[in-house]
Amino acid sequence: MIAAALDAAPSPQDYLAVARLYEPLLLILQPAAELSDFTDTAGQALFALGRFKQAEAWMALARQEAMKTPTAAAAVTSLWPYARLAGLPTVPWDGDLNAWISANQGEDPSALSSRVALLQITLRALGGGGPLDWSEIAASTDETATEVPDASVLFALEGASGSGRLGETVLLSLLVLGKAGPGGSHLLALERVLTALSNVGLEREARLLAIEAALARGV
Repeated sequence: MIAAALDAAPSPQDYLAVARLYEPLLLILQPAAELSDFTDTAGQALFALGRFKQAEAWMALARQEAMKTPTAAAAVTSLWPYARLAGLPTVPWDGDLNAWISANQGEDPSALSSRVALLQITLRALGGGGPLDWSEIAASTDETATEVPDASVLFALEGASGSGRLGETVLLSLLVLGKAGPGGSHLLALERVLTALSNVGLEREARLLAIEAALARGV
């Protein structure tokens, strides 16, 4: 029932609303071998809700059952981006960017390139990414993104966060993201906001924004 409801959500905003509706049931359910086919659904929803500890338990189950159940093995790979964006300290078996890209090779190349760029940039902004291949990021396309925000606002955001001005940083972050929010903002805008929020001690909020952006863009 929970899986069907989440799969039927027509948009990322609706997905989050449905996830919140079923949150009490998700928290009651305990990871068990007979629920290995549910690991992907439960893990993604719990990551979206900011229930990182509970999501990690479902990832542990997926890793445990990966050798026996193909759906559990696939869940390890598909949940990897959310685990990294959430800042989980462990990286499960077969959970890395290359494995994730391989699992999504059937997608439209430009759409996949855009999602890879999103993951590279957000992970880097949150302190968990490696060196960026900017040539690949520059070549990626993102038809859903809005225009780059005004440079003066970006500089103001950098200055506010660098000086530890919490309220100003939050306000400017909202301006930078604009009406499109994290799911539709330009990658440059999203990266600057995540970095700024982390600098003023709002790392958890930054991670939740990054997860929301990943959900909105089909990661």
